[in-house]
Amino acid sequence: MALSPDNVFCYVGNRGGDVITTFDISTGTPRVLSDVSVHGQWPRHFAVTADRIWVANQNSSNLTAFDRDPLTGLPTYTSQLALGSPSFVLPAHSR
Repeated sequence: MALSPDNVFCYVGNRGGDVITTFDISTGTPRVLSDVSVHGQWPRHFAVTADRIWVANQNSSNLTAFDRDPLTGLPTYTSQLALGSPSFVLPAHSR
């Protein structure tokens, strides 16, 4: 589970369904907005930045990237990279 940088959206990885679920938490009562396929198997870990979500899919050995709309919170699949059984994502921030 991870929060958006503005604490308006919450993202939950579902390994059985291989999706990331987006919740709007702005009112204090979570409201499901969408389930988005991670384009892989077993989302082991993911990281949320202002405009991206990165997902490490352990069993399909790939890292998937999503654009994240900061207004709606919704992720849109953009690309993937083959990796050997990734288990953690840590985005690098430039200064």
